[in-house]
Amino acid sequence: MRVLILNQFFYPDISATSQLMTDLAEDLVKMGADVTALCCRNQYIKGEELVSDEVYKGIRIVRVAVTQFDRASFVKRGVSYLSFYVSSFFKLIRLNRPDVILVLTTPPLIASVACMIKAISRCRVIYLVQDLYPDVAVQLGVLKEKSSFTRLLERVSKTTLSRSDAIIALGDCMRRRIEEKGTSPKKIHVIPNWADGDQIRTIERSENEFLREHRLTEKFVVFYSGNMGKVHDFDTILEAVRGLSSHSDIVFVFVGDGPKRNLISDFIKENPDVNILLLPYRQRDELSVSLGAADVSLVTLSKGMEGLVVPSKVYGVMAAGRPIIFIGQKGSEAANTIENASCGYVIPNGQVSDLKNAILNLKADKCLAFQMGKNSRESFETKFDRRLVTRRYFDLIKGVMEANGKNVQHSPSYAASRTTDL
Repeated sequence: MRVLILNQFFYPDISATSQLMTDLAEDLVKMGADVTALCCRNQYIKGEELVSDEVYKGIRIVRVAVTQFDRASFVKRGVSYLSFYVSSFFKLIRLNRPDVILVLTTPPLIASVACMIKAISRCRVIYLVQDLYPDVAVQLGVLKEKSSFTRLLERVSKTTLSRSDAIIALGDCMRRRIEEKGTSPKKIHVIPNWADGDQIRTIERSENEFLREHRLTEKFVVFYSGNMGKVHDFDTILEAVRGLSSHSDIVFVFVGDGPKRNLISDFIKENPDVNILLLPYRQRDELSVSLGAADVSLVTLSKGMEGLVVPSKVYGVMAAGRPIIFIGQKGSEAANTIENASCGYVIPNGQVSDLKNAILNLKADKCLAFQMGKNSRESFETKFDRRLVTRRYFDLIKGVMEANGKNVQHSPSYAASRTTDL
């Protein structure tokens, strides 16, 4: 079973899709697959250029040169995307033919390249829709809904979906959005993102180094961790921060980076008396400690993004065993996950008073907060733990190959991996 993962970022990059695909590749190797990852040499957060070819934990990583990725510039980002389309196409032609290409949506519509390779080499394509394009760009106002360029991208999107052998949606809301594009429901498989339950554990406050490091042991910590992207709603949060500024024992901690980080830093400058701590990304092996510092964690999604984007940070918070407040629309995947697990609150965008009340309720009722955190971890362990979800990927890849008359070969260590590693 030869699997190629096509995504702009991969190990050691710290972006969300890079970390998820590195997890998946590691587990597929343990299950007997021959895995290659094709990505770019640049990193999501600016850093030194990575080597063009290496092997990591049995995964061959092939990196192509692209122009510098710049999140702040639409033009530079577009040029970077285009250079990755071209570079990855020509690299894929030269690589040994995989049985299956698993392709993501970073950059948008890179699956069209995978489908071109399919036409040439007769491999199979599984399309993992992390973000649905061009719909996301239209909702953000980056593209006009009726423009010629948007209509062109929509045709490319529909063609790519129709030519893929299988499509992975992150939830039922996203599945419905994909079906609305005329995609056969039989092709679509709902598989959520995940977190690593061995890496992210529940840590008692008394043992938490993050709290001691930042002098938060006597504070009620409201925590946001991860990408601060354009699809996230920070306006509702910052208004709640302003409204709770008189509560000196409540601190809002933001850890991460992204286009909206400046919104938070500017808010701090304009409101120097608010209780906010703004910190850079933590290393992945520190997530138990950082996520465990929260008394409650925040997850956000802007209105209109439901089904187009699914915030995967929900699963890390659940792994850490913490209550969640989701700022977004009911019926979205994150909202349904939290409500089904009884592990937090769902607050519609703009409902600042409801958000403040939810925070104050959890601060006042420690038993409620403890039970919600317990529910988080228990639900996570049954549905969203890494090894449960990556097994579903393996089964899907195997099924796609067998449906097309290919024999699935496993390494000698496959049987052992089923009972020990996974």
